[in-house]
Amino acid sequence: MSVTVSDQAGRKSTANTSVQVTAPALTPPRAALVSELPPAGGVPGASLLRLNASGSVAGSAPITSYRFDFGDGTVEGPDADPTSGYHNYLAGTYRASVTVTDQNGQQATATTTINRVGTISLSKRAVSSSPGGTEWRVSVGGHGSTVLVQSVGGSGVHNDTCSGQRLGAEEACDVDVSVPSGTPSSVVTVVSTASNSPTSIELVS
Repeated sequence: MSVTVSDQAGRKSTANTSVQVTAPALTPPRAALVSELPPAGGVPGASLLRLNASGSVAGSAPITSYRFDFGDGTVEGPDADPTSGYHNYLAGTYRASVTVTDQNGQQATATTTINRVGTISLSKRAVSSSPGGTEWRVSVGGHGSTVLVQSVGGSGVHNDTCSGQRLGAEEACDVDVSVPSGTPSSVVTVVSTASNSPTSIELVS
């Protein structure tokens, strides 16, 4: 940049200088994340949660998208909505996160810990009895958060409708077990994602 000055006699003088214009530094957004249960009387299911990033604050530019990672391999977004849909968690502990992006492409991430507790209970009833032995039916019931039944083991187990099943709160499945006469007892063991896994019950002939 230069400037030229003149006096009344017509004499001129010029000076030059350089001017450096620096754009203001971009301020990234600040992310915030909480988990929320369904409203009373709303979406059912003790295992359901949604993630809420509406507490995030914009920096130099408005926030344009939110990407939610539920911590169990499920991702939602990016989307303009600061809240996720309701997600069905299996019992366990997860590290959920949100990544917010603004109009300038600046990003920020926040995390929160999700702890979902689920248990199972086992009950039994004799279906039939004969000189050859006793036929039992074992019911596996879920309580609290959704529980994945991974396996049912034990001698005489058949008609297993539980292995591989997800049991929500107050849901149940059944397993039949044959205990031959002369067998002191048979132990059925259920392995699951429940906090009280493995869970066992003893059956007699």
